[in-house]
Amino acid sequence: MPVDRLRHQLADLQFPLDEGARRAVQRGVQDYVDSVKAQQWPPERVLVGLKRIAEESGVRSNALSAPEARASRSDLLMDMTAWMIERYYAPEHDA
Repeated sequence: MPVDRLRHQLADLQFPLDEGARRAVQRGVQDYVDSVKAQQWPPERVLVGLKRIAEESGVRSNALSAPEARASRSDLLMDMTAWMIERYYAPEHDA
């Protein structure tokens, strides 16, 4: 299930991310969006769900001590939000 895959993928990330890891997360976000959009979720619910997954996986954690780690996680969350919006509103795409 795309939700569980994304949750595990985010929980296993090592920061800072390399380009391959970023692309993998992007694909995970796209799969998640495709899955929930097919269930007729509105974009607001998709975004709330994505942020919840990120929180549960530690991406939004404020408990980190290193400012660089907080910044890279914040950057990833912003990218994930952008990818979600792009995917949700993209014309139909190949599966």
